[in-house]
Amino acid sequence: MDTGVPAATSHLGAHLLQSLNIQRLEGQLCDVNIQVGDQSFPAHKAVLASYSAHFHTLFCNQSGGVIPFDLAISDITPDSFSHILEFMYTGRIPPEEPQHSDFIRVAKLFEMETILDLVVKIQISTAAEAGSGDSKVLIFI
Repeated sequence: MDTGVPAATSHLGAHLLQSLNIQRLEGQLCDVNIQVGDQSFPAHKAVLASYSAHFHTLFCNQSGGVIPFDLAISDITPDSFSHILEFMYTGRIPPEEPQHSDFIRVAKLFEMETILDLVVKIQISTAAEAGSGDSKVLIFI
């Protein structure tokens, strides 16, 4: 069976996430709104479920198949959720974020193994480069 001509999938994936991030930032085509404290975060269920076992279970196991548009999350700060959401859509973690226990706690809360694995790698890399003083934004796609 002919499956067609293969494309540069890494570029396609990056383009897809970039488009979804623009939609999220403009509030377009979002199918869930996450309320954290006094801030509201429009998002796409598919993106949240792709990175988070917690959201995957929540969205796939709703009785009656109806998932509310608005979800409230407590016990985390809007800044922490914003950083987690930013990672999901861009692959970027500010270099100081993996050092903060709240960021890691939120990743654990949402069962985000990809982020937890990357945080460990960043911490190992940071320990190896101790004293360099460079400030960079790390990108993982």
